[in-house]
Amino acid sequence: MSVEGGGDSPKMREHIKKRVDQGFSDGRKLYGDSYNEFGWLIGYVDIDSVQMIPPNYLPLKHYEEYIRAHSPQDELDYVMQLSDPEAVAAYNKFIDELNADLERIIKEKDVTTLEAFLERGSTLVYKKE
Repeated sequence: MSVEGGGDSPKMREHIKKRVDQGFSDGRKLYGDSYNEFGWLIGYVDIDSVQMIPPNYLPLKHYEEYIRAHSPQDELDYVMQLSDPEAVAAYNKFIDELNADLERIIKEKDVTTLEAFLERGSTLVYKKE
């Protein structure tokens, strides 16, 4: 993240840099905030609520798309600079698999599979070197 250019003050950009650095703490290969793209599904892991997953939040976004939707450009650039390309590819594959199975999960009330996806995603995002 450069200090020159852009509309943000250097102090604001330093604040963003600190936040992003914390999101990669302990050798993480992905930005911790990226868990939020799918982590909210934890609220739907019981048989009575899985069918209430709001369709307006679907499909889930790939890694860079999620960061872009929630971050200014300088933050996106910095996050992508710190992100491990292989971990990003694994995250995107995970999101594709989850998106592909969500309709069936909802229809069949398959909370076991949803829980397994959430555990797998959590491990993927918070995995350390």
